Amino acid sequence: MREILHQKAGKKGVFSCGKRPGFTLLEVIIVIAIIGILAVATMPNILSASHTRALESTARLIQSNLQWAKLQAVKTKLNHRLFFEQLENEVWQMSIEREVTPDTWVLMPGFIKKSLSTSFNVSISLPDDMVVYSPLGLVENFSGQENSVTLQSDRLKAESQPDIRQIQVYAGGAVQYLRSSSGT
Repeated sequence: MREILHQKAGKKGVFSCGKRPGFTLLEVIIVIAIIGILAVATMPNILSASHTRALESTARLIQSNLQWAKLQAVKTKLNHRLFFEQLENEVWQMSIEREVTPDTWVLMPGFIKKSLSTSFNVSISLPDDMVVYSPLGLVENFSGQENSVTLQSDRLKAESQPDIRQIQVYAGGAVQYLRSSSGT
C-alpha cells in the first residue's frame, strides 16, 4: 500500500502540492492594510473612551478622598478636611489635613497632595474651597448653596457625550456622585 502511494505522489511526497508553506507578500500586505483601516476607524472611539475614563477617575478620586477624610475624622476624633487650593498655573491641588489645635491644620500623615488634571474645567463650589468633617462624621462648614465639586470636559461636550461629573457633599457627611450633560 505504501509503495502505491509513493508511486502516485511521485518524488514530492503524499501531502505535497508543489507550493512552499507560508504566505505570499500580497496576502501579508492585504492583512496589514485591513488592520490599518480598522485601527484608523476605531481610534476616535478608543481616545474618547480613554478621556471619559480619565474624567471619571478624577471624579472618583475626589469622592474617595472626601470619604477618607470623613473616616479619619471619626477614627482619630479630630477634625479633618479635604482642602482644594488653586496654584498660580491654574492647577487645582487637593490635600487631606487634620486640625491638631484650633485653626492649626497639618497634612494628614501618609497623604500626598494630588493635582487635578488640567484636561478638565474644574469648579469648586465649597465654603473656603474645603469640606471640614467633625469627629462625628458631619460636615462642619456645610452650605446648601456651596456643596459641590464639578468637573467638565469640553472634548466630551463636543462629542455630545455626558461631559459633567459632579460630587456633592451633604450635611450628614454623605457624598453623591452625579453624571450629566451640559447640552449644546
